[in-house]
Amino acid sequence: MADILPPEGEDQTIILWKMDETGAAPSLRQAFSDASWANFFSLLPVDSLTREPSKNAWRAVIDHLKGNGDKTYKRIEEVYKNLGESVLPFATLFITEDNEWVCWAHKGYFACTSSGSQYFGWHVNRGIDKLADFYTAE
Repeated sequence: MADILPPEGEDQTIILWKMDETGAAPSLRQAFSDASWANFFSLLPVDSLTREPSKNAWRAVIDHLKGNGDKTYKRIEEVYKNLGESVLPFATLFITEDNEWVCWAHKGYFACTSSGSQYFGWHVNRGIDKLADFYTAE
């Protein structure tokens, strides 16, 4: 088996992106959190789309409202035009100098070599006046 060469970057990571994904955006229900909006969305046949965090879901809801002559789309479209969006990495690969590796996805999934678990863990805050706890994956 060939040696794995560590990446040249300062943090020793390689980030993988899915070029066909547009990224994450808040769901309509997150952007319009008022109870009256929740009631309005619940009545729509496309209600499930109001829970999806993507611009495609926003566009589909707006198109549905326009197609049915519902003028509410104008308020939603106004927010949509100013909507920020972040593209999240598909996966990040960390390779150590001793050829151990850890690969993780933003949704929390990970894989690693048998000794790779020593290189990552979970940081749990305990409040502003206390030090955080760190739990290793081992």
